[in-house]
Amino acid sequence: MHILKKIITFCKQHFVIISSMTTVLYIGVITYSIWNRTIIHWAYAEANYGNALIILTSALILIVFSISSPHDKKMIEFVIPATMGIYMIHPFFIGKLMKLHLLYSYPILMIPILFVLCLVIVEIALRIPVLSRFFKL
Repeated sequence: MHILKKIITFCKQHFVIISSMTTVLYIGVITYSIWNRTIIHWAYAEANYGNALIILTSALILIVFSISSPHDKKMIEFVIPATMGIYMIHPFFIGKLMKLHLLYSYPILMIPILFVLCLVIVEIALRIPVLSRFFKL
């Protein structure tokens, strides 16, 4: 935990630089995803799970949001318990949402829509005792 506190302190001290770097890396992730879709014809994110760029960008996004304001930290704490459920049900909804012409043409729009849809479903499932066992980490 000592190293984690040092990392967070460093990020707080250099917040503008870390935020800018995170933004640039996120644009790189989007560019890489577009490259995956157009060059190697792999439209799904599963090809990127082990990618160091994705892992670094995700970690930096969490750090930036957690130190930027207490509201963002509460949102992260709200979303984290639902991540296993979102991971489990998102492939089903990808297939269904890709049938919508707008999301097929602009797949970058599907990410927030898919995330919110899955989050709502998982939050409902977490309130049902029998189903909550399937979705908890």
